[in-house]
Amino acid sequence: MGTQLQEINSEIAKFINNQKIFFVATATKDSFINLSPKG
Repeated sequence: MGTQLQEINSEIAKFINNQKIFFVATATKDSFINLSPKG
């Protein structure tokens, strides 16, 4: 499973900005995962 973050710090923001494509997923405890590509 992926990492849960409460906020995006500058190091992680730099990593994200350097990617050609990035996937963001969200879900509540009792729901399905919603995954969408960004970029």
